[in-house]
Amino acid sequence: MKIGVLHFFQNFRDSHDDADVMVRSLKLADLYEPAGFDFCLIPEHHFDGYMMTPAPFDFLSYMAGRTKRMLLGPGAIIVPWNDPYRAAAHLIALDHLSNGRAIIGLGRGLAKVEMDHFGIDMNDTRPMYDEGARKILEAVRTGSFPGGGRFYGQQNRSPMRPRPLTTDWDDRTFCIGMSPPSALEAGRLGGRLMAMPLGSWESFRENNFHPYREAFRETTGREPGPMVLGIPTVVHSDRERAHELSSQYFANYFDSVQDFYKLRGDHLEGVKGYEAYADLARQGAQVDYEIMRQAAADASIHGTPADVIEKLRELRAILGHPFDLCAQIDGGNMPAEIVEDSIRLISSEVLPVVHRWNDEFELEDAVALSA
Repeated sequence: MKIGVLHFFQNFRDSHDDADVMVRSLKLADLYEPAGFDFCLIPEHHFDGYMMTPAPFDFLSYMAGRTKRMLLGPGAIIVPWNDPYRAAAHLIALDHLSNGRAIIGLGRGLAKVEMDHFGIDMNDTRPMYDEGARKILEAVRTGSFPGGGRFYGQQNRSPMRPRPLTTDWDDRTFCIGMSPPSALEAGRLGGRLMAMPLGSWESFRENNFHPYREAFRETTGREPGPMVLGIPTVVHSDRERAHELSSQYFANYFDSVQDFYKLRGDHLEGVKGYEAYADLARQGAQVDYEIMRQAAADASIHGTPADVIEKLRELRAILGHPFDLCAQIDGGNMPAEIVEDSIRLISSEVLPVVHRWNDEFELEDAVALSA
């Protein structure tokens, strides 16, 4: 099992100067590789302090020059906001700059404020994603960008230069599959499935992962690799203190998600491709907000190192499939010293254990499959 970091620059409810947030976050980023983290992802977001990450490849190129081992990638490229050729060119360039450490993340986008500013009709994002993602993957896998298409037809077939460092991106490609249709499309694209907590993991297993796995098998003829799960994570030597930190800062982060995405609103009603989110909004509107807020904090990975290791074991048992943890170790106005303490404990007491699971769980998987 691998553990990476979802890195972002959050100005929680604009309570800080943007420049101070950037400096603080860059200092934290320098801690990841020495701590032993396996990968670092950065999301793409625009126009708001929720996540000030409008240019992921700038940060990734910066990190490529400051690291030697850690894998680096966007988590994820929001395809409808990007020209597929340019996205593929960025990925190929990053792979060269990092000596083969680039990973691909692809997503569709959810925030209405971002779609509105980009002038994108949310009814079109599903076909835009399906077309654009395939163009990106063909370009990095073959070195040739495909021309034509409904949404991206302005460019002819074109060579990618520099040529890809490698055409083998199978295990380095993941697709966000938060809704069942997106999970199904991830399987058809042949990418590893990425998700964040949204409801129960049992429901995710049945409605997202199982259809994804079948689509992946049909598309590729092989079994999918480990999922990538982005989960808020805080580790502390004291269990009660870890719970307090989660209840405060990850509940704050939940507030910022609600503020940005407006997931309890009705703006997704009748929008093609977002039916699952509209259902979620209707259900959420019937639940007391404070209950939802605490439930979000409780869904985080938090506790002592031993607690965290056990929670990871339990989640793997629930899902019935290996996963890599993309730990969200910051957010919600969490002080930097708390983040640093969490990094230290993950480094010294969690990573050495979970890195051994790659071998230890092979027999368990075989027994489970034969049962």
